[in-house]
Amino acid sequence: MIHAENNYKTYYNIRKIFMQYRDIFPYIRKDYIEEFLEKQQIIHESGMVIIYHTYKVSRKFGNYKVLKGDVIIKDMVKEHNNVDSREVINRFFNYANTNVWCTVRLDNIRACKFYEKVGMEKVADINWCKGVLKGCVYLLRNPTLKSFMH
Repeated sequence: MIHAENNYKTYYNIRKIFMQYRDIFPYIRKDYIEEFLEKQQIIHESGMVIIYHTYKVSRKFGNYKVLKGDVIIKDMVKEHNNVDSREVINRFFNYANTNVWCTVRLDNIRACKFYEKVGMEKVADINWCKGVLKGCVYLLRNPTLKSFMH
């Protein structure tokens, strides 16, 4: 996996891709993309963008323990329909080589089905906006790591 370059052209290309899905990603702003580009936590490969974060400390996430070094996919989007999303996400899983988490809005049925198809397990429900916006928590477990709290 190659991290996206931290330059204006890359920023503009990534922003343009997210703008196609403004209804799903209304919170994507200039500073948000710039922050993750600077931290080298954006993958832009084969027409797909993955913004992720690596946890620096272990913490509780619902009934589960997120371990230091675990990764959460913050946002993921593809540029067009002929992108092989499964291929890219599987390369990302191999690259991360740890537990990978993500949260998805419940009304984003397409994303929920995709995460299940690539082997992620729905492990919890989540709410945003004081319970108005409902979502799911998905996890791809790395079998070589310690067990989780349940």
